[in-house]
Amino acid sequence: MCLRGIDIMSMFGDMVNGAASRLSGSSLSGFVSGASESLEATVEKLVGGIGRDGAAGNSFLTKPPLGAFGDVVFECSHFRVVTFHDWKRSSKGRYAHHDVIGMPPVSEFLGRGLEEISFRMTFTTALGVNPRAEAEKMRGMIQQGRAHYLVIGNVAYGSSPWVAEGMTEEADSWNGFGQIIASSIDVKLKEYIEGVPGDGG
Repeated sequence: MCLRGIDIMSMFGDMVNGAASRLSGSSLSGFVSGASESLEATVEKLVGGIGRDGAAGNSFLTKPPLGAFGDVVFECSHFRVVTFHDWKRSSKGRYAHHDVIGMPPVSEFLGRGLEEISFRMTFTTALGVNPRAEAEKMRGMIQQGRAHYLVIGNVAYGSSPWVAEGMTEEADSWNGFGQIIASSIDVKLKEYIEGVPGDGG
């Protein structure tokens, strides 16, 4: 997964509007109190990923970001590749089943359940990435229980933030100094909703 688009600045302008329009009934600033950062902060992080060549007034895109989740910025450039694959999104409904004598149980729809997203990330020093450092970013969010919006391209996934519920790390290669040079992590995100909407709490 790698974007090589030319009009990246235009893409980021569309990202804010596109992501906002996909947050059903929510404004950019209307994030739950449990979220560690707002949607604007996530988008700002993406724009902040644009590199500069150091010359005054002469900037160019060196690391066009694909998206972000908290401390993890998805990107693909000639210098650095941090992307994902094996993407899966799970949605389900909640039902209560009431027993009835002499008949099958009667089902009652209670509402939707919490959504889940899983994906795999592969890191290698050959693509300009420190595998251990990238894994620690995700591990830190898991251990601290921080919720973040997930933005990829111009899409904010879901109307609520997500928490990294767990991950499994697999070290594929080590160098002669005992450093990981290639690894993979399997990540599981879960939708995070704090409080009941409209309860005033």
